[in-house]
Amino acid sequence: MRSALLVVAIYGVCAFGSARASDPEEAPAPTPLNLVCEGNWRGANTGGSARFYFKFNGASGTMQVPEDLRPPSRHWLGDGWINLEEIVMNASSITARARFNFMADLRIRIDRMHGEIDLKGSFIQYAGVCEPYDPEALRPAF
Repeated sequence: MRSALLVVAIYGVCAFGSARASDPEEAPAPTPLNLVCEGNWRGANTGGSARFYFKFNGASGTMQVPEDLRPPSRHWLGDGWINLEEIVMNASSITARARFNFMADLRIRIDRMHGEIDLKGSFIQYAGVCEPYDPEALRPAF
């Protein structure tokens, strides 16, 4: 009798655990976050204004670098987009890294409370303000 109860108990725990682990409704899908950031950059002898775009979806993300600021790289996904690494998102900030080549990378920090962004790299610094946008709703200005 005891062994039968033990088998039933083990089977119940295993069945319950496996049903929960494979149930797709248990884990919420990551909410995509799209940001556009406007700000100013400065390099060794020059500077200017620039617009960066970001797409985050859970633990993955990409960044579109303005054409004037794109270093030579084999990592471009097309149209200036590059994968982000080491993404950490919490309620107050987003941090990530963009690696262009063995000499150039950027450390990214976005303050989610104030919308402020700081990008720091070997050859550039950028500061600006980000806000969410819907890429499906973008329309030509004229």
